[in-house]
Amino acid sequence: MILTKWGPSGVGSLIEPDANQQLVQNTDDFLSFLSDPAGNYLELDLPDLTQRFIHVRALDPASIAQRVRRRLGVPLFAEWPYWYVGGQERTQTISGADVMTFAGGVSVHDAVIVFAGDGTFTHSGLGWTLEISGSSAAVTVDIGARSIVQAGLPAPGLLIRNNRDWGWFTAGSNAVTSNVSCVVTWRDQVN
Repeated sequence: MILTKWGPSGVGSLIEPDANQQLVQNTDDFLSFLSDPAGNYLELDLPDLTQRFIHVRALDPASIAQRVRRRLGVPLFAEWPYWYVGGQERTQTISGADVMTFAGGVSVHDAVIVFAGDGTFTHSGLGWTLEISGSSAAVTVDIGARSIVQAGLPAPGLLIRNNRDWGWFTAGSNAVTSNVSCVVTWRDQVN
């Protein structure tokens, strides 16, 4: 495993352990990296084989401990999902067939879709569908956080999906259809 550190405190490889051994210094470096109260950027590899960066910090650095050889139990907190292009939030209302355009160079895996009520949102090109059924008010589906909220309360039973990855949008044009008014919010992302 190669852990790459990004951010104000430096860029580059932090640890490069041999696959056949676990070095004490590597473990110490890794734990001190995670427990930095200012947080750090970590690189993530996503299902579409692209990379993203996420800024994380440990809520309680004292809880960071090695529990089993090569397995670390590390609770981390991320204030925002990924490293964004310019940080500008974009929003589009979808009702019927439409095209959404995503700038940046990689897919967006953390869009938020607010359904006005029961209905289906479909990505025509990629074939994934999110359906809300049984709602009594607007429902927020946060694809990145894997959460469904209605009236401020968790409502996971309202979502029917056909893909284990919930949904994502590719860079460029995306053909979508919705039979209920949906407001989609996202930030374009680059690799």
